[in-house]
Amino acid sequence: MPLYTQIQPSKSLADRQYTAEFDDALIEQHYWKNPRYDGCKVISKEINKHTPIQTASNAETGIGFASIVQHGLSIGDMVVGGSGLYSFTVGGIYTNFTSPPPSQNIPGTFIVNNFIPNITWPGDSINPIGLSPNIKNETTAIYIANTVIGNNEDPQFTNIKNHSYLNINQILLIDPSSDETQILDKQSESFTPFHSFITNDLPTGKSFSIRIIDESISHNLKGPDQYKVKMNKGLLLKTFDFKMDLGSEQLTENNSMYLYKGGDSKNEKYEEGIEYSPTSISNGDRVRFRYGTIEMIAGSFATGHSFEKSRIGPSFGSASIIENKFTQQYYSGSYGQINEPSQPQGSFNSDVLRTSGLGSASKFIGLDTLNFLYFNNINNSIPQQEKTELHITFFEGTKDFSSGSNDERSISTFEIDTNQTQLDKGGVCNAFLPKTHEILLKGLNDDRFLPKTGTYEDSFINAYLTSSNTAGGCTSYGAQTPAVTFKAIQLGINADETLDASVYVQGGTILQEGFQSYQSSSAFTYGRSNLTFANGPLSGSVSASDNLYSGSFSYQLSFLDKDHTIITNLDKTSELFDGIGVKGIVIIPENTNPKIKNNIQFYLQQAGILPTSPNTQVQLIQDV
Repeated sequence: MPLYTQIQPSKSLADRQYTAEFDDALIEQHYWKNPRYDGCKVISKEINKHTPIQTASNAETGIGFASIVQHGLSIGDMVVGGSGLYSFTVGGIYTNFTSPPPSQNIPGTFIVNNFIPNITWPGDSINPIGLSPNIKNETTAIYIANTVIGNNEDPQFTNIKNHSYLNINQILLIDPSSDETQILDKQSESFTPFHSFITNDLPTGKSFSIRIIDESISHNLKGPDQYKVKMNKGLLLKTFDFKMDLGSEQLTENNSMYLYKGGDSKNEKYEEGIEYSPTSISNGDRVRFRYGTIEMIAGSFATGHSFEKSRIGPSFGSASIIENKFTQQYYSGSYGQINEPSQPQGSFNSDVLRTSGLGSASKFIGLDTLNFLYFNNINNSIPQQEKTELHITFFEGTKDFSSGSNDERSISTFEIDTNQTQLDKGGVCNAFLPKTHEILLKGLNDDRFLPKTGTYEDSFINAYLTSSNTAGGCTSYGAQTPAVTFKAIQLGINADETLDASVYVQGGTILQEGFQSYQSSSAFTYGRSNLTFANGPLSGSVSASDNLYSGSFSYQLSFLDKDHTIITNLDKTSELFDGIGVKGIVIIPENTNPKIKNNIQFYLQQAGILPTSPNTQVQLIQDV
């Protein structure tokens, strides 16, 4: 007989009694409220770590000081943050000048009183056994890597300065209670379960330690938990390599490459020689990389631009298309350095564009590569581990776009959105090439993939070629701009405008600073930024350092070869100058069980990775 038939049902709502007494004094007694409320609250900021009380940074709080930006009306009425005040806030904390107030009505830094540090974290609740973590998530696995590939050591991989690829071939599982061990080998295990261990114990942004198994090998490794997992997906196979070439003819009046988000687009602002006022379309917060620009601007009395090589940027004379296992599946053109003709090739604008470096690069990036990426990922017949991702790495990984998160962004690396198809192609007069030269980065509604550095506002324009009813088809190279009194541009040209884009970095012949807010070509000059890097922030109140980078503009596109590999801040040249020997290295996650972490050599011996000795005694430190 079912259990529920033997249970007397509760009273109906009509039969229930609502007359009951409760002694209010109970709620003030510790034995009653501790297990019910006070004793049940556990506050912890991080797993596996006790975090004490934290206050805002020095810059946020002022540390008891106030900076006076300009004169006030009288002494004690100096302008703090734009308002004449005697009392004011520092880092959100109400305060005032010390008594007496400053004797001089001049800008400067002054001590303030009534200063209370701004508490950003109240501190974890105290564990009964002391200042130990309230929440633990410890691993009992350590990882063995048999291959370490340093920067520039293997040309097939994307260059990331002062970093290395660590290829994991074994996982050592340990039972700390019994000291039993088990080895998982990647050759005998399925890809997904094996890789799940790595992504769980070595997630991006987390720390770990490295030890060389053969202790006779000299090294200069960092101390415990000094290495960060920058990426844990596999190897980055170099596919397209761009380095700024300043020696070839190209757009010199403005920069041509922008990593940006947002802004408003005006499609076909110029069309068939006439300037229009199209409706602005918001780009949202999608992050984009504009890898090339054809900048043409209308002018009065035939001063508008005509299409020529000097209107195209950047030069791809130092760029290369690189062969790998993925490009072999879709690309039939020539590998190696891209041809950048010194002179225009052909009689029509379309011929010149097709034979230009931008034409070759944009066909490879914007058509062939994006098309392969999209269909590779929607093809259900391809196993998941054989599908790929497309990544872009700027400046050989030297700029930190993560603001301290130590993930892929910290090595200037971003994933390209796999959902975009090939770029919108023009017609025969545009040589069937993309009309725009932009790729979308992954990160829609997910800020884990977005740059965290500041931006400044800028605007730019991009032209493409089309047929001309007036000129009778495609425009001949060198054709003149019509001499009209209104703003005009060469026939057979359409141009799109992007206004007020939020720019992270830019590059081209004007280098890092570039021009801000172009002007009409009829003015003969472009608008220079009203504030320079040397004198303070750009418009938008962004720190200059946010928009700078090391060296000239460079980037590498790479396909992800999924493997049991992590990228980390290990400089092999200076830290592993004698290599790793035949036994490899041990990777110890930061959340490794303390008993295991303190007895690595013992467990390596238990597993047979190191020779055992009957005289060897290891003091095992028990976890608390």
